[in-house]
Amino acid sequence: MQAYILSKNEEANIGRCLEALADTGLDVIVLDSGSEDDTIEIARRHGAEVREHDYVNHCQSYNEITRSLPDDEWCLVLDADMVVSQELTRQIREHIRTHDVVEAPVQMVWEGTPLRYASLYPPKPIAFRGGREYFEPAGHGERLKSQIDPARTDAELRHDDRKSYQAYLENQLRYAEDFVGRAGDAHVGWKDWLKWKTPLGIVAVPFYCLFVKGGILDGRGGLVYALDRMIVEAILYRQALLEKTNESSG
Repeated sequence: MQAYILSKNEEANIGRCLEALADTGLDVIVLDSGSEDDTIEIARRHGAEVREHDYVNHCQSYNEITRSLPDDEWCLVLDADMVVSQELTRQIREHIRTHDVVEAPVQMVWEGTPLRYASLYPPKPIAFRGGREYFEPAGHGERLKSQIDPARTDAELRHDDRKSYQAYLENQLRYAEDFVGRAGDAHVGWKDWLKWKTPLGIVAVPFYCLFVKGGILDGRGGLVYALDRMIVEAILYRQALLEKTNESSG
């Protein structure tokens, strides 16, 4: 089993990702899409193979990777800000005996401190049998095709992104642009449709983070996470309004 890491300008994160993978014994391939920082140098120092990758979106990258492998091979596909434990790897190896896809619950990390309650991140598919495509576009990202029944681990996957806040906001703007494009093509569920049509998410999402999920108990990290989610919803709705305005004027 090999691990593929999608990366671009991830010098703040990729070292932790690769250090954790070193303990699993997996061969690691970093698929880099034009990093201009020290991402590639850090990856090579950790013994990873680095390949150029023409990134369009995660959906396409996932499908290209899994489709290119024989159906008797397995792979992990991760972002550079994901941290995999030995226990998670062990559980994945158990599940691949009976399933084509394995997903893991995600623990969000804020400035190095894990959040116990606040996260809205859904379980993430990370391990795949080769020989086929598993994803289709959805919202601002991707989802497993409806016929796929993944196994789920008990061990968590850590999401520990320490890039600058400017980089975070730039990513959110890109996600919002992707989301609006897909919403117009009807590639969204009812929750995303509401976000596209109404500003409800700007209020509802941080409230849900803090008081339904219990993020208020995560202290400062929970508050910042809820604030970030509110900003994300505002960016998304602003982009939707801009798109509607452009359509009306056109």
